[in-house]
Amino acid sequence: MDIIVDQRIELITIIQTLCGYWDNLSLKFYKKTLFQCKYKNKIKEYFEKYKKNETIYLYNKLCNNEMDISAFLTLVLYYSNPPLLNKNINYKENKYEYFIDSIKKYYVETKFDCFLKIIKTNIIK
Repeated sequence: MDIIVDQRIELITIIQTLCGYWDNLSLKFYKKTLFQCKYKNKIKEYFEKYKKNETIYLYNKLCNNEMDISAFLTLVLYYSNPPLLNKNINYKENKYEYFIDSIKKYYVETKFDCFLKIIKTNIIK
């Protein structure tokens, strides 16, 4: 069985997880914390040392001013898979394009592809 992961979505949601974005939304709107799972714990464990990275800081700053919760998920879909993240044919210009450059660096600095291989290997076992 092949496990297929959209690296663009996984990358942005991991950034959001490290920022506490989804946890904060749950507290704000539902007054409760999100459940914990092994995968979320693995994310925190692997990326903890990158929590003070420029990309994390930038995302925190940007998301505080963005009302559309799908803005960043949609943004990454206009680009090819990392690490290149080239603009797709259906590209729509977005005010957060400079954030994509930061994500490219984050992908390389964190060895994101290694994280995905580790996770995929552990799921198959």
